[in-house]
Amino acid sequence: MFAASTGSGTNMSLPYHDLAVANTVLEANTQRERVSYAIKLGWDVVGLAHQAAAKLAEAQDRCAIRPTELQELLSAVQGVREALAAAELRTAGGRGGRHRDPYSVRQLTRINIPADDPAVAQAACASAIARGYDLVAVQPQNERLFQLACASLECDLISVDLSRRLPYRFKPALIKAALARGLHFEICFAPALREAGARRQLFANALALARETRGRSLVVSSGARSYMELRGPLDVINLATLFGLTQQQATAAVTSAPAAVLQQAATRRAYRGTLTVRMRTTEELAAARKAEKEERERAAAAVSAAAAGPAPMAVDAPRSFAQAAGRA
Repeated sequence: MFAASTGSGTNMSLPYHDLAVANTVLEANTQRERVSYAIKLGWDVVGLAHQAAAKLAEAQDRCAIRPTELQELLSAVQGVREALAAAELRTAGGRGGRHRDPYSVRQLTRINIPADDPAVAQAACASAIARGYDLVAVQPQNERLFQLACASLECDLISVDLSRRLPYRFKPALIKAALARGLHFEICFAPALREAGARRQLFANALALARETRGRSLVVSSGARSYMELRGPLDVINLATLFGLTQQQATAAVTSAPAAVLQQAATRRAYRGTLTVRMRTTEELAAARKAEKEERERAAAAVSAAAAGPAPMAVDAPRSFAQAAGRA
């Protein structure tokens, strides 16, 4: 199912994105194989994903992903050099002739945060560890966390495991709230390559998600654990049409939609780095109003005192004219 093919023969000008390729820091050779094969298939942007625990730990989850160097890529899989040159020709055509380095491919870092507790998920998404990655993807484990992810969690992608039976439905109000925040939903197809049961669930859930989103703000990624689970961009576009997307929406799911995710992620990081806004509590607002009132009263009293002028000096008046004369 889903035979692999290269990205050659396409005239698309937008870069192709696969934002979910598993990264294994301890297995450099397998990472090199995955990235090299992704390039050979025609992908221009590859997201190397670290799978975290629900509660982030400094030692285990701090970003340690190292992009694979060019020489390693060229030697890993035959045909990578030709694929990179083809990518240069493809992307230059849609950029007004502005060429990029013919041997460059963008490798991003990404963290997947499984969320099953609201407080832990909020702390993880807002942590310095998460900000060390290019992308933050939340994986809701239940309906409550799906609601929280749609409404308020600081993330770039909502990546639900669609290969299992979900204990909840995609409610239109929640989908609308997520889209209003500029969030995107991700469909990872690699589980469909592993077993028939997962494939049935993936198609059923992906159709439901596409229906509720009306095909908007959807990103289709591989979620590949090995290079054998990678597929070419055109294969993925064709697969996305089986999820209920139009041809245009399916193409956007691997081009403009993931590009929008990256833009949103960059904006979020820049905004958080320059400005933090926090709503004050009711008690804080009451205390602030009281302090302002007292300050106004003190200022008004000072103004009144200044307008009245200096107080007259007190003088002891004599009791009678005779007494005054007697003193004289």
